[in-house]
Amino acid sequence: MPFYFAGTNCRGSGANFGLPIEAAELYIRDVNTNEVELVNWFDSDGTNYPLSIGLSAMFDSSHFVPGHSVRMEFWVYPRDWEGVPLPPGESAPVVIKNKLMMFEISDPNFTPDPSVFVNSTMTGQNYTLALHNADGWSATTYENEMIGTNAVMVATHGYPEKHDDDASHWIYHTYNPLNYLSFRTTQVGSPGPWGVLLPPYNPTTNPPLNFVHLLTCSCGTQIDQFATGALYPGRNIYVPTIEDQAIVGYVPLIYIADLQTHADLVWNPLKAGKTVGKMREALQVWLGSHPNFHVIGATGDRQMEIADLAIAGDPFTRIKSVFTGTHSNPISWHRPL
Repeated sequence: MPFYFAGTNCRGSGANFGLPIEAAELYIRDVNTNEVELVNWFDSDGTNYPLSIGLSAMFDSSHFVPGHSVRMEFWVYPRDWEGVPLPPGESAPVVIKNKLMMFEISDPNFTPDPSVFVNSTMTGQNYTLALHNADGWSATTYENEMIGTNAVMVATHGYPEKHDDDASHWIYHTYNPLNYLSFRTTQVGSPGPWGVLLPPYNPTTNPPLNFVHLLTCSCGTQIDQFATGALYPGRNIYVPTIEDQAIVGYVPLIYIADLQTHADLVWNPLKAGKTVGKMREALQVWLGSHPNFHVIGATGDRQMEIADLAIAGDPFTRIKSVFTGTHSNPISWHRPL
């Protein structure tokens, strides 16, 4: 089993072999509350009884409270055992780690506060919430809070390759002493030979970042470089490409007075279980009916366009509802694999 469960793309499985199998069931149990859910099953056709069976499922770990532990249970009903199952196979308990950190510089012009809005929006969504918006936070504070975090919202001043902290330091995407790549390399750890230590099996037990919202000017201009740093290592143990990880940022200058609106347009669709790509589609529709929502482009003030919100990573990323690898509507908190 992995060292932790974080995000909406968590996986569990069970297997058995050696006896003719009538049926099998895979459950996930919250060890703290004893809540149990059937997440996959098998029933024979009454004539063919396999001698081996394996079941697996994917689930959204934010269904569970952060800090709780869950385990997979695999029940097997052999043929002619009069409906009596074998003693269940049980995995070791695995801890849930979902945490959203929200950082905003203590600039009196940042009103209404976008970080406070996001904190309120995500309250009750089974994410540990860490809010820093008036404490003179530094890049070191930011880096330390990122330990154990899998979602980020940061509202500061920005440039194409960097944004600031609340103590007059710059945080870069991939170079200079303070940068996302060095933060995440240290915290998530090296993938090791042949990628065997990739999340969620990385021995540091810190999850990678599933979603990052750079609510800053211009950082979207180099969003791919920010993705290289913030979304490191950019893959998990299950697939060879990036999956269920995304980062968004703004290409032009954005107006401070509009920061909360920008936050609303990103976080409310994601809270509802929509993908990052569907969130962006909803933004495009919204912009079509709000022609007076402006940014500052290369030639000055103009209407915001959908290309002004840049995305890197997996557009199918979700922070609520089980990951599907598609833009389907939210289906549930789990699905069979």
